[in-house]
Amino acid sequence: MNRGMTDKLLADASRCGLFHLNAEQRTALVPQATAAGLRLHSLDLSKCRSPGSCLQTIGEILSFPDWYGANLDALVDCLCDPDWQASGGDILMLAGVDRLRKADRKGTDKLLEALSAASAECSDNGRPLWILVDRPLSGVPPFPER
Repeated sequence: MNRGMTDKLLADASRCGLFHLNAEQRTALVPQATAAGLRLHSLDLSKCRSPGSCLQTIGEILSFPDWYGANLDALVDCLCDPDWQASGGDILMLAGVDRLRKADRKGTDKLLEALSAASAECSDNGRPLWILVDRPLSGVPPFPER
Protein backbone atom coordinates (compact mmCIF):
# COMPACT_ATOMS: atom_id res chain seq x y z
CA MET A 1 0.00 0.00 0.00
CA ASN A 2 1.56 3.26 -1.11
CA ARG A 3 1.50 5.70 1.82
CA GLY A 4 1.10 8.88 -0.23
CA MET A 5 -1.55 7.39 -2.45
CA THR A 6 -3.47 6.04 0.52
CA ASP A 7 -3.38 9.35 2.41
CA LYS A 8 -4.82 10.99 -0.68
CA LEU A 9 -7.35 8.19 -1.18
CA LEU A 10 -8.55 8.34 2.43
CA ALA A 11 -9.10 12.09 2.27
CA ASP A 12 -11.14 11.76 -0.95
CA ALA A 13 -14.77 11.73 0.19
CA SER A 14 -15.94 10.70 -3.28
CA ARG A 15 -14.19 7.32 -2.90
CA CYS A 16 -15.69 6.38 0.48
CA GLY A 17 -18.06 3.53 1.06
CA LEU A 18 -18.37 0.06 2.55
CA PHE A 19 -15.33 -2.16 1.94
CA HIS A 20 -13.48 -5.21 3.22
CA LEU A 21 -10.02 -4.40 4.57
CA ASN A 22 -7.60 -7.29 5.15
CA ALA A 23 -5.27 -7.50 8.18
CA GLU A 24 -2.21 -6.19 6.34
CA GLN A 25 -4.16 -3.22 5.01
CA ARG A 26 -5.59 -2.48 8.49
CA THR A 27 -2.09 -2.30 9.97
CA ALA A 28 -0.94 0.10 7.25
CA LEU A 29 -4.11 2.16 7.44
CA VAL A 30 -3.85 3.27 11.07
CA PRO A 31 -1.01 5.82 10.68
CA GLN A 32 -2.33 6.89 7.29
CA ALA A 33 -5.76 7.71 8.74
CA THR A 34 -4.11 10.09 11.19
CA ALA A 35 -2.01 11.61 8.42
CA ALA A 36 -5.18 12.16 6.38
CA GLY A 37 -6.85 13.93 9.32
CA LEU A 38 -9.46 11.23 9.88
CA ARG A 39 -10.68 9.83 13.18
CA LEU A 40 -10.32 6.07 13.37
CA HIS A 41 -12.89 4.07 15.36
CA SER A 42 -12.53 0.34 16.02
CA LEU A 43 -15.89 -1.25 16.73
CA ASP A 44 -15.93 -4.86 17.90
CA LEU A 45 -19.42 -6.11 17.14
CA SER A 46 -18.61 -9.79 17.68
CA LYS A 47 -20.58 -9.96 20.94
CA CYS A 48 -23.71 -8.40 19.47
CA ARG A 49 -26.59 -10.85 19.25
CA SER A 50 -28.71 -8.82 16.85
CA PRO A 51 -28.48 -5.77 14.59
CA GLY A 52 -30.41 -3.90 17.30
CA SER A 53 -27.73 -4.66 19.88
CA CYS A 54 -25.14 -3.54 17.31
CA LEU A 55 -26.91 -0.21 16.96
CA GLN A 56 -26.76 0.24 20.73
CA THR A 57 -23.08 -0.76 20.84
CA ILE A 58 -22.18 1.59 17.98
CA GLY A 59 -23.94 4.46 19.76
CA GLU A 60 -22.06 3.75 22.98
CA ILE A 61 -18.64 3.36 21.37
CA LEU A 62 -19.03 6.50 19.26
CA SER A 63 -20.58 8.47 22.14
CA PHE A 64 -23.62 9.44 20.14
CA PRO A 65 -25.79 12.22 21.64
CA ASP A 66 -28.67 11.51 24.02
CA TRP A 67 -31.24 11.81 21.23
CA TYR A 68 -29.78 8.74 19.43
CA GLY A 69 -32.60 6.22 19.24
CA ALA A 70 -30.52 3.13 18.35
CA ASN A 71 -32.35 2.63 15.06
CA LEU A 72 -31.13 2.78 11.46
CA ASP A 73 -32.41 6.30 10.75
CA ALA A 74 -30.81 7.66 13.92
CA LEU A 75 -27.55 5.91 13.02
CA VAL A 76 -27.42 7.67 9.66
CA ASP A 77 -28.42 10.98 11.26
CA CYS A 78 -25.66 10.76 13.88
CA LEU A 79 -22.98 9.73 11.43
CA CYS A 80 -23.90 12.53 9.02
CA ASP A 81 -24.84 15.40 11.33
CA PRO A 82 -22.34 18.18 10.53
CA ASP A 83 -23.08 19.91 13.83
CA TRP A 84 -22.15 16.85 15.81
CA GLN A 85 -19.39 15.20 13.74
CA ALA A 86 -15.87 16.49 13.34
CA SER A 87 -15.20 18.04 9.96
CA GLY A 88 -12.16 15.91 9.08
CA GLY A 89 -13.98 12.64 8.55
CA ASP A 90 -14.11 9.18 10.05
CA ILE A 91 -13.16 5.58 9.47
CA LEU A 92 -15.28 2.90 11.14
CA MET A 93 -13.40 -0.39 11.35
CA LEU A 94 -15.98 -3.08 12.12
CA ALA A 95 -15.04 -6.47 13.52
CA GLY A 96 -17.47 -9.37 13.94
CA VAL A 97 -19.99 -8.43 11.26
CA ASP A 98 -19.52 -11.83 9.60
CA ARG A 99 -20.68 -13.59 12.79
CA LEU A 100 -23.72 -11.35 13.08
CA ARG A 101 -24.58 -11.87 9.42
CA LYS A 102 -24.60 -15.65 9.92
CA ALA A 103 -27.11 -15.22 12.75
CA ASP A 104 -29.34 -12.60 11.06
CA ARG A 105 -28.50 -11.99 7.42
CA LYS A 106 -31.49 -9.78 6.63
CA GLY A 107 -31.02 -7.53 9.67
CA THR A 108 -27.27 -7.32 9.18
CA ASP A 109 -27.69 -6.44 5.52
CA LYS A 110 -30.04 -3.61 6.53
CA LEU A 111 -27.43 -2.38 9.01
CA LEU A 112 -24.74 -2.47 6.30
CA GLU A 113 -27.08 -0.66 3.88
CA ALA A 114 -27.64 2.09 6.46
CA LEU A 115 -23.90 2.45 7.05
CA SER A 116 -23.31 2.58 3.31
CA ALA A 117 -26.06 5.22 2.95
CA ALA A 118 -24.43 7.30 5.69
CA SER A 119 -21.11 7.07 3.86
CA ALA A 120 -22.77 8.21 0.62
CA GLU A 121 -24.50 11.12 2.34
CA CYS A 122 -21.26 12.24 3.97
CA SER A 123 -19.51 11.91 0.62
CA ASP A 124 -22.14 14.17 -0.97
CA ASN A 125 -21.29 16.73 1.72
CA GLY A 126 -17.53 16.40 1.14
CA ARG A 127 -16.74 14.60 4.41
CA PRO A 128 -15.05 11.18 4.24
CA LEU A 129 -16.80 8.34 6.05
CA TRP A 130 -15.22 4.95 5.41
CA ILE A 131 -16.97 1.78 6.61
CA LEU A 132 -14.49 -1.10 6.71
CA VAL A 133 -15.20 -4.71 7.72
CA ASP A 134 -12.51 -7.13 8.85
CA ARG A 135 -13.74 -10.24 7.01
CA PRO A 136 -14.79 -10.76 3.41
CA LEU A 137 -18.57 -10.60 3.00
CA SER A 138 -20.55 -11.31 -0.14
CA GLY A 139 -21.57 -8.05 -1.73
CA VAL A 140 -18.80 -6.07 0.02
CA PRO A 141 -15.93 -5.14 -2.30
CA PRO A 142 -12.27 -5.07 -1.24
CA PHE A 143 -10.74 -1.76 -0.19
CA PRO A 144 -9.49 0.15 -3.25
CA GLU A 145 -5.71 0.22 -3.53
CA ARG A 146 -5.72 3.38 -5.66
